[in-house]
Amino acid sequence: MTISEIRASGSAKKDRREDLTQRTLSAVSLFRCYFGDEATECSAVQSTDGKKTVLKIKSEKHSAAALLFSSKKEAEVFSYITDIFIKSGVRVPEIYFSDREKNILLCEDAGEESLFVKTSSLSETTERHIFMSLFTKALDFLRLMQTEVAKRIDYSKCWPVRQFCRKSVSWDLDYFKYCFLRLLNISFDESSLDKDFIRLSSLFMKIPQEFFVHRDFQSRNLFLKNGELLVIDYAGGRKGPMQYDATSLIHQTRAAISKEEREKLIDYYVKIAESELMDKPSFVREGFLVCALLRLLQNLGAYGLRGFHEQKTRFKNCVIQAIENALGIIDELDKKSFPHITEALKKSRNAAFLLVPSTVEGSLTVRIKSFSYKKGIPRDLSVHGGGFVFDCRHLSNPGRISRLAHLSGKDPLIAHFIEKDPRFDLFMGNVREIIHSAVENYLERGFEHLDVFFGCTGGRHRSVFCAEKLKESLLEKKELKVQLFHSEEEA
Repeated sequence: MTISEIRASGSAKKDRREDLTQRTLSAVSLFRCYFGDEATECSAVQSTDGKKTVLKIKSEKHSAAALLFSSKKEAEVFSYITDIFIKSGVRVPEIYFSDREKNILLCEDAGEESLFVKTSSLSETTERHIFMSLFTKALDFLRLMQTEVAKRIDYSKCWPVRQFCRKSVSWDLDYFKYCFLRLLNISFDESSLDKDFIRLSSLFMKIPQEFFVHRDFQSRNLFLKNGELLVIDYAGGRKGPMQYDATSLIHQTRAAISKEEREKLIDYYVKIAESELMDKPSFVREGFLVCALLRLLQNLGAYGLRGFHEQKTRFKNCVIQAIENALGIIDELDKKSFPHITEALKKSRNAAFLLVPSTVEGSLTVRIKSFSYKKGIPRDLSVHGGGFVFDCRHLSNPGRISRLAHLSGKDPLIAHFIEKDPRFDLFMGNVREIIHSAVENYLERGFEHLDVFFGCTGGRHRSVFCAEKLKESLLEKKELKVQLFHSEEEA
């Protein structure tokens, strides 16, 4: 960036901060006007859709949530759908007051106990019946929302789209492609992957699309207040298939629902919605799987953007489980139907394994990766950043020997070839000394992550062999967790 561009960027950020400050003051003023009470507390909370600012405002007697929308259209759509929900008997936070000029809505406070918070503590086997009862209650709520709202809503007022269509499905799949695969530096054949996307879109569009879809119906958007469920963040609602919202809830990655529990919840939903789901049982079941796969790919796009680009750990921690869930769904559908999505997901699983922080608190994870300089040094998308990069290109290259070129750095013939190079022992000895010294220091200081990259021209021989040798030397340290990934190795 040029100096002028940097200054312009800094100025824009400053303007946004000042605008947020002014709008926050306006929200506090709305609170005072409505309740006749001075606010004693005002704090920002993270919205699940990431598109608006949510403020929790409190006084000694009252509390409310102020929604600060980025555009007039978003505020109008939210107000319209809220009115339809209330007329349909669906519990949502009431809108108390609004500032149309500044796109601020003062609403009822949904409270602090989301369904996600409530059920996260119910991990013990003895409490799973409570967990399941809460999710079945949420499915009852969903069916009421989907059918009653559909009778009253004018979909032409929905925004940014009025209904699911091939284009909107394509946007979700491109989200997965560009905000997840590209961010993780995953190689793929765009034309082949698009063939799988077209097949998935076609299956999705065959599902009956006559119902109101919340679009993000998950346990973080459901709250328990005075024994009742209420729903938030529905501004992206549209016309679509019943199964979409149900599978958003049941296949939610962080909800920790077992496969057996998912099957029970799907069976329950099919039973309570059987009058609307008049198709053959096999097609209804396939509809759930198709919606679940599309939803999970869209989720991975969000996890890439929010986790690896914006460095928000809670999104990053969902990635590996979401990939596993998506691969499981493809197996149920027929993995031969989506070979290129499957290949991309498997490559992503290996890459994410290195980028997601270890869940073993207090342990040091050393993540070793080989790569090809033809594709550039891998982007460091980890939380901590930094690490070591070693260039192996000064070593003799077995890729230039025809009888060795097709082999991997794991092959004994490649090992023998590289170890004969008189420069290898000095190079690898220095690498071990540097890394072992860093490991000892990191263990003493309580650090949890250390990244080590090895690069060569093609990323298949010298870098792979050196990465494997370093892993061997670290395995004797029992207090370490060592992860190894080869960028150019087939998934």
